[in-house]
Amino acid sequence: MMTIQKHNSGFSLMEIMMGVAIVGILTGIAIPQYQTYVAQSEVIRAVTEAKSLTPIVEMCIEHQYTTVAVGTACQNSFQGSNILVGNGNGIPDLPAGEGAPTITINSNFTANISATLGGNATGVLNSSAVSLDRNSNGRWTCTFSGNAQYAPISCSAAAME
Repeated sequence: MMTIQKHNSGFSLMEIMMGVAIVGILTGIAIPQYQTYVAQSEVIRAVTEAKSLTPIVEMCIEHQYTTVAVGTACQNSFQGSNILVGNGNGIPDLPAGEGAPTITINSNFTANISATLGGNATGVLNSSAVSLDRNSNGRWTCTFSGNAQYAPISCSAAAME
């Protein structure tokens, strides 16, 4: 007599439940880490966008301009960013929902470029700001006024290159 062996194939309920539990644990760890990464990358983006204005500031200082305004020889030419709020130095035709950094040049030729996060930035960054400060020797430093865990390494008390 020949016996037919039946082979079970597939996963048992216990194996499936263990797999779902493992995926759940990994997801619980990964999502907060991803959200932190997104916030950090948005701060880095704000630093980069603000830093793009340093050549304009240097040109203004070179020509001894201290007034930054539209229609002057020294104007903020930023095009807008959806993670920033504020209308930096009155930029005309700034697209809706976008903001720009503000440039301030002092009579002693120190300067500040300030970018406030908001708009489409991650909620934990709302009202945080990136500030680039130029001393009278032309050295730029960066500070971040928000939760320290989102501050990039380049944006501390160290000089920017």
